[in-house]
Amino acid sequence: MTADQKKVLRYTLDNLTKKEFKRFIHLLSDRERITLGLLEEADRDDTLELMVQAYSSGAGDVMLSILKEMQQNDLAMKLERCLESLLQDAHETKCKVTETGGVPPGVHHNWHGFKRFTIGEKDQCWKRASQFTETCMKPAVEDYVSKHLGYAIADQMKMGDEGLTYSTQTHYLLCDLLKQRLHDKLFPKYKDYTQSHETYVKNWIKEQIIKKMSSGEQMQRLETALLSEIVKKITATITSISKDMDIEEFISQFCSDLKYQLVFPRDALNNFMILINARTDQFAINLKEFIKEMESHLAQGYANKTGISHITERITQLPSKPHELLFNRLCGCGKQCPFCGTPCEAGGQNHRTHFSSIHRPRAFIGHHWDSKKLMIDICTTSVISDLRFKSSETGDKLHPYKLHTLTGRSHETRAWRPQTTGNTC
Repeated sequence: MTADQKKVLRYTLDNLTKKEFKRFIHLLSDRERITLGLLEEADRDDTLELMVQAYSSGAGDVMLSILKEMQQNDLAMKLERCLESLLQDAHETKCKVTETGGVPPGVHHNWHGFKRFTIGEKDQCWKRASQFTETCMKPAVEDYVSKHLGYAIADQMKMGDEGLTYSTQTHYLLCDLLKQRLHDKLFPKYKDYTQSHETYVKNWIKEQIIKKMSSGEQMQRLETALLSEIVKKITATITSISKDMDIEEFISQFCSDLKYQLVFPRDALNNFMILINARTDQFAINLKEFIKEMESHLAQGYANKTGISHITERITQLPSKPHELLFNRLCGCGKQCPFCGTPCEAGGQNHRTHFSSIHRPRAFIGHHWDSKKLMIDICTTSVISDLRFKSSETGDKLHPYKLHTLTGRSHETRAWRPQTTGNTC
C-alpha cells in the first residue's frame, strides 16, 4: 500500500466521531483477522497499521465495506473516489514510464507513489462540485422543468384520441364542453358558461388536464423527459468548454453558454465564486458525476409525487399554466359580446375587432329593462340598425347601437364586426 493510499484511509478515520470509531473497530474485529483485544487498545493510527498488516493493499476495500455497513454513505463514496483516482494516477504514470523507458521529468524516482495533485486538492474539487450542484444547478434545473412543463402538458393534450378537442379549431373544444353540460342537465353550469365564459372554459380545460395527467403517470413522464433533456445539454456544455482555463473562467463560461436555458440563483452563484478553489479538469469530472446523481434524485422525486391532489397543486403553481395556454391558443382573447355573451373567435390576443361567426339572442344573458321579458333581438342586427339600448354603463340612458363602441368599459374596448350575411342565430 502506498503512502498516499494510507493518507486517504487515515483521513477517512479522522472523519468518524468517537462513537462511530468505536463501532468501526467492533465491525472490523468481526472479520476475525484482527482481535478485538488489539483494537480496543489502538488509536486511529494504530488501527490503520493493524489493517495494513492484516489486509495489505486490500485495507481500503475492507474500510469501504465497513463504512457502507455503518450507513456512512457519503464518507464511503468519498473514500471510493479518492482510491480510484489514486489507482488511475498510478496506472497512467506507469504507462508513461513504460513508453519513455524511464521516469517522467520532475517525478520522484519512487514513481509508484506519484500522483498529479494531492488528495486535499481532489477532495476540494469534490466538495466544490457538490456545492455547485446543490446550490446552483439543482434550483436552476427545477426552475427549467417548471417553466417548460406547462407547454409540454398543453402539447400533450393535443395527442391521442382526444387530441381533436384541443386542435387549432375552437369549435371542437366548445362542442365537447357543451355536450358535457347537456349531459349534466344542470342549468347553473350553463349559466356560468354564458356569463363568465373565459373563467368557466379555463376551469373546464384544467379539469380535463388533471384527469388526463392522472392517467398512466403522464405528468411524471413529461417532467422526467424535460429533466433528461436539460441534463444532456448541461453535460454537453461541460464537455465542450476548455479545461485549460482557471476554475472561475470555467464557471463563467458554463453559465454564459446556458444562459438561454437556465437561470442560476444569483446569491448562491456569487457566494460560490468567492469560495471557489479547485482544479478545473477534476472539478469538471466531479461535476458530471454530481449532475448525474442530481438527475436520478429529481427523477425519483417526480415519480414519487402522484395523485390528483399533487397534480392539481403542481399545475396551479406552474408559471405557464397549461389550461391558460390552451385557452389562449384556441379561444383567443376570451372577450364576450357585451350584448349576447358570445365569445370572440378571432385568434390570438392582438386584434382590433372582435368577431364571432354566430351570435345568439340576447335572452341568453339578459331581459328588457322595464318589462323583464327575455330579449330575442340579435345583436349583430341591432348594431347596424337605428335602435337604441341602455345599461348601467350608459348611465341608464338610451344610447344608439351604432355607437356602442363609444360608451362603457365593456362596449368601448374594441368594436364587434357586424353580421350582415348568413344565419345569425
